[in-house]
Amino acid sequence: MKYEHRIITDWPGELRPFTARTSTPFKVTWEQTLDDLERELEKLRAKDVILETAHRDGDVRMNGTVNASATPLHPGVILSFDSKHGPLRYFTDTYNVWRANVRAIGLGLEALRAVDRYGISGRGEQYTGFARLMAAKLAMTPERARTVIAERAGLNRTALFGADDEQIAMVYRMAAKRTHPDVGGDKDQFQELEEAMEKLRPAVEVGA
Repeated sequence: MKYEHRIITDWPGELRPFTARTSTPFKVTWEQTLDDLERELEKLRAKDVILETAHRDGDVRMNGTVNASATPLHPGVILSFDSKHGPLRYFTDTYNVWRANVRAIGLGLEALRAVDRYGISGRGEQYTGFARLMAAKLAMTPERARTVIAERAGLNRTALFGADDEQIAMVYRMAAKRTHPDVGGDKDQFQELEEAMEKLRPAVEVGA
């Protein structure tokens, strides 16, 4: 299947707690998952397909395949593409394996297609309606907060994943010095930085 593999920068909404995810129920190969997904995408006349996962920079090869030893930061996946119904975007972190979540999206697309197959809808409303439901405004989650603070400090977006409170506070101070409007920084970026740090309080004591 032809698609572009990217690293997730912002997860839509809240990630599930680890204990809320389930083990994969699917007994198929990755190749079969891609074949089945490709079939559904072809029926939607999909183009510009983008698969996003939470791997680190360097885990994904130039051809879109993932290094066999690579473990993502979390198993959530996002699939975006243009279609005959317009731009669509789906995401899930239901299962504890990222490839299982890709298959879940493929099966979800198959189920949506069944709505047309059985004559309930003839114009694809189920796709666009579900996409609007899922494409809510990005919330300032703890994960996104760490990403924002790292990027505003000029670091890799995943630099604070797994960082302790002291490290986050240190990088926040670096970011504040770079983005504060008093030193020529962007006001909107500084406000987003403050929102990110507020999300992590009171867990992180910023200090002086």
